[in-house]
Amino acid sequence: MSICFFVSDLHGHTSRYRKLFDRILQEKPAAVFLGGDLLPHGLASASYAGDDFMGDFLVKEFSRLQGILKDAYPRVFVILGNDDGRAPEEALVEAESCGIWYYIHNTKVRWLDFDVIAYYFDSGNMSS
Repeated sequence: MSICFFVSDLHGHTSRYRKLFDRILQEKPAAVFLGGDLLPHGLASASYAGDDFMGDFLVKEFSRLQGILKDAYPRVFVILGNDDGRAPEEALVEAESCGIWYYIHNTKVRWLDFDVIAYYFDSGNMSS
């Protein structure tokens, strides 16, 4: 049986991400599912001093993991959450094209014997 991780609601806390990265290095899961609410907002933004969390931290750190783990790098599936907004979508797609992860909004991806299907619901875009 393959090990996989599912995490969500990290809200840009770099300490939470560092714990995740350490576990990935230790346990070498076959897949990591990032289930949304990934980016800093509100009080969480105090834990990251930079302007571009997605590019300067998230993409950079997953790229670093990929370089360390090489063939043992997990398949990483990413979707935004209701607290993330749609602004970072372009950076997610760009990182996907570099092979860092799969941005799985409104799509189906095959992993082992499973179809991974995700839909990002933005309650801010609901019409009344």
